[in-house]
Amino acid sequence: NSVAQPQTITSDLQFAGTLVTGVLTFYLLSNNQAVFSSTNQGASWLLKGTLPQAAWGRLDVSNIDPLKVFSGGVEAMRSYNSGTSWTVVNNWGDYYSNITGKLHADIMNIVHYRKTDGTSFAIINNHGGVAVSYNELTTTSNLTVTGLHSAQYYDILTAMDNSNIIYAGAQDQGLQRATTALTPGLLSFNQAISGDYGYLLLSDIYRTLYAQYPGGSYYLFDNATGNYMTNWTMPGTQKPNYGWMLPAKNTYNPVSDT
Repeated sequence: NSVAQPQTITSDLQFAGTLVTGVLTFYLLSNNQAVFSSTNQGASWLLKGTLPQAAWGRLDVSNIDPLKVFSGGVEAMRSYNSGTSWTVVNNWGDYYSNITGKLHADIMNIVHYRKTDGTSFAIINNHGGVAVSYNELTTTSNLTVTGLHSAQYYDILTAMDNSNIIYAGAQDQGLQRATTALTPGLLSFNQAISGDYGYLLLSDIYRTLYAQYPGGSYYLFDNATGNYMTNWTMPGTQKPNYGWMLPAKNTYNPVSDT
């Protein structure tokens, strides 16, 4: 139905538009939930549908098909019928079993571009890197499995018994481990596990790495191999700074091994 009352559309608005075969189509995302469209340069708007989950102010439309609209929040969403119905591109948990072909959680942007030959493609930025799609987000491909030289680190730690080993706890890019730190040049890190990790501690005569996960959980890794061993969660309900990284201090004494 056409929107008659201005207050129906809230002040939290995102716009997207596309010009295809001479027709300008606008889309409007209201309050990160309701999707409206206009084909008369915004003179009137039609309520098309509602997103299956709240967006994070992300809205995009195809540059070759005005019926195809996209949004993102924790997960990416697509509509092939002007926003009337929506499909989640993939559940955020699907990423961990298919890093190359599924989107990581937390969609920061979706933008359509064209190559010089006219080929349309979409770039999807997320907390795990950058993905590309050549079929309107029916499928996606991770462009940053290797060669991503930027990350937000909560903590870094050089192994005291082997200066070649450096650990990094990253935001949404997991626990990372380099094993050639003494070699000049750009370091290459491998991701041991995905997620958010910080406050890294070495104990047990430097045999064990303790990597903290938000909420007071520790994941233990073998320092020599980088392999996961086990995990432990701090008990209690009134933890300091509860909800993210908790204060931590290493009291291990390598001389007495205590």
